[in-house]
This record gives sequence, structure tokens and C-alpha cells, in this order.
Amino acid sequence: MSKKASMACAGAFAAAATLAGSPFAAEPAPTPPPPAPIFTWTGLYVGGQIGYAWGQDPVSWLGISEDDELAAGTFGHTPQGVIGGAHVGYNLQYNQWAVLGLEGSVDGTSLSKTLVVPVNDFMGDTPGSITSTSQANVQGSIRDRLGIAWDRALIYGTAGVAFTDSFVFLSII
Repeated sequence: MSKKASMACAGAFAAAATLAGSPFAAEPAPTPPPPAPIFTWTGLYVGGQIGYAWGQDPVSWLGISEDDELAAGTFGHTPQGVIGGAHVGYNLQYNQWAVLGLEGSVDGTSLSKTLVVPVNDFMGDTPGSITSTSQANVQGSIRDRLGIAWDRALIYGTAGVAFTDSFVFLSII
């Protein structure tokens, strides 16, 4: 083989090897996934609640009976019923630790109790009764929040105002 032919063969072989690539060549390293986003308590939230409520209202009565004499009595009132509603709030996380927020809730209730209590006047000659009805239909609250966050844990305190439409109605018979 002549020197020219061997050079041509070597060149062709080198070109073919370069085009084919090496089966042992390293693949590029995969790019790592992006880091997980940092958790934040900032944002709007809504929710609901349902439960059962009960209470105890001790009542002492001293009043005027139908025959214009003093009447007195003491009884315990225990309203109870289903309670449920919704709440909405917004938190704002200022830095890694501080969280401020505002939340409001409204609940409808079936809390009620009617009680008839026999009462004697002070003279002891006119037995009668007191009918007491207690009822609460709506309750709610508006409160602010101040908390300290550690990732997905939040330790907080709230302060605010609560309202209700509860009432007690007494009638003497």
C-alpha cells in the first residue's frame, strides 16, 4: 500500500470515528430540580365548622306576682343545640417569623331551652310559675391574629370582639 493510500485510509477512518461518536462517551449531567418554594402563611383562607353547643345559666328571680306580691325563685337554665357556620381570614407573613392576620366568623345556632318553674310568693298563698325561654340564633366574631411561624407550624394569639343575638324571655303566671 502506498503512503498516499494509507493516509487516505487513516483520514477516512478518523472521520468515520468522529461522526459515529464513542459508545462510552459521558452524557451531560442532568440538571437538578429547582428547590422547593419556601412555605408562607400569606394568603386568604375560608372554612366551615359544625358542632353542638350547650350552656348553663343559673337564674335567680325576685319580682312582683300577678296579685302584686313579691315572688322569688331560683332555677338552672341549660340551653343546647346545633351550631355551625363559616369563617374567612387573611394572613400576611412579614419575614421568616412574624405573621399578622384578620379573621371573621358567623354561626347559626339552634340553642334554645324553655323551662317552667313553680314559684310561691312570700306569703305562701299564691302558687304560680315562671316560664323562661332562652334562645340564640346567630353568633359571630371578628378578631386579629399575631403569630410566630416555624415553616408549617404557626403559634398565634387572637384578640377581638364577639356578638350574639341571644335573649331570655320571662313570663309570670
